[in-house]
Amino acid sequence: MTGLDDHELLAEYARTESEAAFAVLVARYVNLVHSAALRFTGNPHHAEEITQAVFVILARKAGGLRRGTVLSGWLYQTARLTAANFVKGEIRRQRREQEVYMQSTLTEPDSAAWEQIAPLLDEAMGRLGETDRNAIVLRFFENKTAPEVAASLKLNEAAAHKRVSRALDKLRQFFTRRGVVLPAMVLTTAIAANSVQAAPAALAKSVTAVAVAKGAAASGSTLTLIKGALKIMAWAKAKTAIVVGVSAILAAGTTTVIVKEIDNRPGYYKGKSLSEWLVDLDDQHPGSAFDQAAVAIRHIGTNGLPIIISKLKTNGSVYHNAIVACYELGPVARPAIPDLIELLNSGYTRGYVGAALGQIGPEAIGPLIETLTNENAEVRTEVVSSLGNFSGKDSIQMSNAIPVLIKCLEDESPSVRSLAANSLGIIKGEESIVVPALIKSLDDNYIWTRWNACLALGRFGAQAKSAIPALLTALNSDARCTAAIALMQIEPDNATRINSLMPILIENIEGIGGTNINYRSTTAVALSSIGEMAKPAVPALLKAAQVTTSYERQQIMIALKKIDPEAAANAGLK
Repeated sequence: MTGLDDHELLAEYARTESEAAFAVLVARYVNLVHSAALRFTGNPHHAEEITQAVFVILARKAGGLRRGTVLSGWLYQTARLTAANFVKGEIRRQRREQEVYMQSTLTEPDSAAWEQIAPLLDEAMGRLGETDRNAIVLRFFENKTAPEVAASLKLNEAAAHKRVSRALDKLRQFFTRRGVVLPAMVLTTAIAANSVQAAPAALAKSVTAVAVAKGAAASGSTLTLIKGALKIMAWAKAKTAIVVGVSAILAAGTTTVIVKEIDNRPGYYKGKSLSEWLVDLDDQHPGSAFDQAAVAIRHIGTNGLPIIISKLKTNGSVYHNAIVACYELGPVARPAIPDLIELLNSGYTRGYVGAALGQIGPEAIGPLIETLTNENAEVRTEVVSSLGNFSGKDSIQMSNAIPVLIKCLEDESPSVRSLAANSLGIIKGEESIVVPALIKSLDDNYIWTRWNACLALGRFGAQAKSAIPALLTALNSDARCTAAIALMQIEPDNATRINSLMPILIENIEGIGGTNINYRSTTAVALSSIGEMAKPAVPALLKAAQVTTSYERQQIMIALKKIDPEAAANAGLK
């Protein structure tokens, strides 16, 4: 059946429920779907669950997809919507507790374009129209030739080329607005080489088995994913139908528009007021009621802001729900910034204030910086963490945060000091003053501050060469694991230095170099950045790939394929 095209296979499955036909489709696209899900979640287990959900949805809708549907584009969009819905649910379920031993992840050097692109790619793709998105998926995710793209889009080659170029320009504009400025060739090469990674070997088989049963054998969490994704897809389709219908009515010259089952009263959605929906927006009780409330809040939008802001001033659980509403609204909730800051200053540190301000955008950075003067250590911890994980960073605003974060390196709270070091490494600005401050933190009396200072210095790369003597000294301390990683990041071409560090790095991979559970994966990512020079670590990586957690295994597999593709292939790592 491998000779049949997508729609012939779908038709065969819809007609006979042929598992063989569906298995071909899964094998054809499981890598694309799994890669999109993995980028969204960063968790291989969750990515596998999302992949199963997407193919169950395909099995259920196989008979209803129109002939002209670009299946790869449809699957990508379904994966994106399903994963986005899943991530939102995870954020609601997780209280952003500030723990002293937060896990620090290490990024590859700035020259690795994919590390800059990956966190933003799926959001950028979501901003494209269907045809533009299909064009990018076909050309760069599936690496199809220009004639193949044209055939799939039902266009001539010239029109298809123009469509791909236009879509690529939109992606570049999106990345540029977020501070990632890359030439078109670098952008397309990075996407083509990295956007689709091999899914776990057994995933295709398990996905096929669950999907052909229409999800009957799926776990409860997978069924919840499917249900949520189908709702989002139905709403997206309904919005398109409404726009088309309204356009048709207006084109006919009439000014009366009637849309059934949608409540257009300001502050209302499906017959319920915003205040009523807020009651269900409790992240401590996730479920369908919460999901529906979140959809309602986003639908009501700016019309509900006066009520939401008034609830922020109210004592009781309802003001926490109002904070969650600000998170769901994102940039629309800018007028709520002063009230959110006031809550934070008053000692409210359940975790969602910083997350909500991060979702709102760069305008919240300045007020957050001012809050770092708060006497409450828990408040300062919340703020420092929020700055380090801010979405949509503004370079000017973030540069204003750097001197305050440096001051936080001397805070009386060890948690604040540790997270300040981590945030300074993520921001990676003003190296002339930040690097000396981080070097000083290598002598901090708190182990996690020393570890995070090492990792932060490593993120600065060659700009942190002045830290080399202090890091070499740290090799003889309990921070040796992260010091070795930092030294490798600062001088990735120093073969002599890397050879001397390799025993420590191998210890990290073997899991005997410290107590930080993230050392193994962090070291694997760092090793992948130096390519063939990391070959001495290959035996340890291969051994670790057999015994580690799924997340660590994913990082080790990526590292092996970059360090020694032949060894990775011989080990069955595709």
